Amino acid sequence: MDDALDVTTTLAENVRRARSYGRSRLMVVVSADNCPGCEQLAEQLGQPPLRQLLLESAYVCRLKVGDLYANPPSSIRIGSWTLRSPGFPTSWLWDIDDDGLHFVALALGPLSHHEPEDDISRLLAGTSYRVPEAAGITIRATSPDQDHPLDESNGYWARFSVPLEQLEDSSSQQ
Repeated sequence: MDDALDVTTTLAENVRRARSYGRSRLMVVVSADNCPGCEQLAEQLGQPPLRQLLLESAYVCRLKVGDLYANPPSSIRIGSWTLRSPGFPTSWLWDIDDDGLHFVALALGPLSHHEPEDDISRLLAGTSYRVPEAAGITIRATSPDQDHPLDESNGYWARFSVPLEQLEDSSSQQ
């Protein structure tokens, strides 16, 4: 059974906002209520040096999927893509262009206490990272005709995109 939360319309609106601010990247932070790591990441992203790094290159979209202790969805749906993650927070970085969203990197967990700016800089440069507690975790990005397991063996990376038409179709259905 697929418990994915469809966020296509929300991301379509955030893509429009990112473009209006002149940003070519979208950082989607998926978190849950009552999640200590999520709260830590939210605090970290609010720090002036990190806010400035993000303002220069990415628009941040924060998605809350519910209460950590109330069986929140373990995946989100964007168009025909389902992104499955076994934990929170998970942050997805996307390039935005005329074709749609193109996956760049992901982050599992909050930033390091000692080097949060380095973690964000590496993420913005296209390098995924994870907290030690996420060792061995596999994230799945699937569509009807593709399945990309993202794990340590591939640096949590694969080439896939969400076509712009899927985002536009969703926002026009409202």
